[in-house]
Amino acid sequence: MKTQKIDKIVCLVFRVKRRNLRRKTHLPAANDARNAAMYFYKEVLKLSTLKIARAFNRKSHTTIMSDIKRAKNLIETDPLYRAKIELAKMMIDQELNKAIPVRKKQYNTKQRLLSAGVVITTKKKQISLTPQKLEEMGKTDKKRLQCLNSEYGFTVQLSLL
Repeated sequence: MKTQKIDKIVCLVFRVKRRNLRRKTHLPAANDARNAAMYFYKEVLKLSTLKIARAFNRKSHTTIMSDIKRAKNLIETDPLYRAKIELAKMMIDQELNKAIPVRKKQYNTKQRLLSAGVVITTKKKQISLTPQKLEEMGKTDKKRLQCLNSEYGFTVQLSLL
């Protein structure tokens, strides 16, 4: 994701003009938005503080470090700021999901199984479904379940709810 998209989202959420985001203005709204943008550059884009400093026309990366620290502190202490950050994070995640091309739904195993009502937890490698859903599934979906179980080590759990 490019920095311009993050800037656009942060400016929209914090109601600040883009030109004030990069300037050295001391308006509280602009400072909060700037800190949030730096925070997202670090957390989402995984940019170094030196690259972030260059992007914001700052002389030192330590300025960026203190601004990111200030943003994290505000997230913990200020509920309004936290809500704005969560909203911006959600919008950034949506932009990220748009940018990643997904294969067609009929060929994507996870999409097919999710549309059939199967719950897939990839971190735990679990597949949960009801016995009714298993009976309603077609041959193709059942083969895909078996493939996930045998080849990728997913466990299949039948749940009553």
